[in-house]
Amino acid sequence: MDIFIYSMVFLLPILAALKIIHDTEGVCYFGPALSSDNEKVVRASLEISALDWPSKMHSIDYNRSQLREYWTIFLHLLGKIKKDNLSDHMNITLALISNSVSSILIFFVFKILFGTEIGFIIFLLYLTSFWPYHVAVYMGHAHLAQMFFLVSFLFLQLTSYVNFPAANFLFFLGGMFSFVSFFSSSASRKYPPMSFIALLFVLRDYFMSPWSGGYYLENLSFMIVATIFFLAILILRRFIVDLILRKFYIKAEVSAEKVNEISSKLLVLTSALYFMLLVIAACFNLTVYFILPLVSYCLGGCIIIAHILLPPKTLPDNIMRYYSWLGISSWGSHFDSYPDKIKTFGFNMPDNFKGAGIGWVHHLFLRFMPVIYPLYIVSIIYLLALISLGGYNLFLSHFLFALFVSILPVLIHEFTGGLKVGKAYIVSQLFLLVVIALALEGLIRMMGDSIGEESVFWLAAIIIIAQLVHSLYILYSDTIPCRMAPTYLRNKLKELNVDKFYTYDNSYNDSFVSYIHI
Repeated sequence: MDIFIYSMVFLLPILAALKIIHDTEGVCYFGPALSSDNEKVVRASLEISALDWPSKMHSIDYNRSQLREYWTIFLHLLGKIKKDNLSDHMNITLALISNSVSSILIFFVFKILFGTEIGFIIFLLYLTSFWPYHVAVYMGHAHLAQMFFLVSFLFLQLTSYVNFPAANFLFFLGGMFSFVSFFSSSASRKYPPMSFIALLFVLRDYFMSPWSGGYYLENLSFMIVATIFFLAILILRRFIVDLILRKFYIKAEVSAEKVNEISSKLLVLTSALYFMLLVIAACFNLTVYFILPLVSYCLGGCIIIAHILLPPKTLPDNIMRYYSWLGISSWGSHFDSYPDKIKTFGFNMPDNFKGAGIGWVHHLFLRFMPVIYPLYIVSIIYLLALISLGGYNLFLSHFLFALFVSILPVLIHEFTGGLKVGKAYIVSQLFLLVVIALALEGLIRMMGDSIGEESVFWLAAIIIIAQLVHSLYILYSDTIPCRMAPTYLRNKLKELNVDKFYTYDNSYNDSFVSYIHI
């Protein structure tokens, strides 16, 4: 049985990726030459070297690799072996490869957490969902970020199976890949917080309840030092920002507005760090077996940050670039590109409009996860029923933790002011599966016998098959034909020996006919 499961885990994602890679050959970009981010990133990837500092790619005039540095680097590596390395098929191929690896990693991550059978069910639920393939076919750099996050989480999980020195090295790698994830996609700011929560979860043996009274002198000392650090930043933040801007970045006069803006962001960042340190000091026994893994993890993350922001001569520019691009939702919103907003949207939207309210996410999930999202809701109801009835040895804290993890990506997106862009929420799908896996574990335990377990697996099989049928229908009746429409038109015109045709010359035709080469 295990041989069959492992064979399917490695074979099915590869076959799925190869099928869609084949079906999207000849795909066109979304518009005329160098008008789309997709093309800008691909062309920039061919002008860099994997051994250069990543910041060098930003000196390319048309480059659009900001927040996507490792995506660009991996496109460069893929371009070494792919013949059509100037086409949009590069983006699709890398996204599908990343998604395949993610699918395999999901199995192993959930296997460690919940066992082989549940890990396999979760793997199949993810594999047969159409949403990851939809994102991959359009612009799937989020998949590379997800892949590296899963690598980070897997390394953290494996620390429990090795000795302490080897575990610290795995913690180091976990920190590294967590931040590689962050610098792989513009939609990846959810992953570092999730990775840090995974780190604390792995170190849960050192957890101590704040109400138990088991505090140590080290914890109190840590809290005092953190408080002094926070107060110093609070008092001196405007002076620090002003000094840095004047001495290291801007030689001319620095506006008071600029100083205030950056000092406010520094305050928010410092406050978040201070709160995190207080939680750690209040809830964990600060022994060397806790501190060293934490330091190793942070050191790994710092090395990746240094790789992205160095060399020293361009460090100030690189920092300010990231400061600017992390706030792209404020100045780069596509909502601002419509001159007559009332005519277009039916109302005069306010400045810095990010999209509909959080209720919009519910409708998005129903549309893109028509099986997984209802399963998630049913799982929550089922787990609440089990806890209330006492039919399952599940602590309330376990459920609350899983629920918190599942909604955190959405909360991060809301709190950081992200635009309501569908592909940015693909991050959530992975974490909804945690609650579903927990419910499956409870259901299997409640059944208690082999017949009951077999019934659960048959029910899961029916749901997975239904999702597969629906996904195939969506992908091959909508997603892929729509994405390939310009290619189909081009091929048909070539078949008919048509070398000239007439259509309207306006922006609405840019994504349909402007990139056709007959």
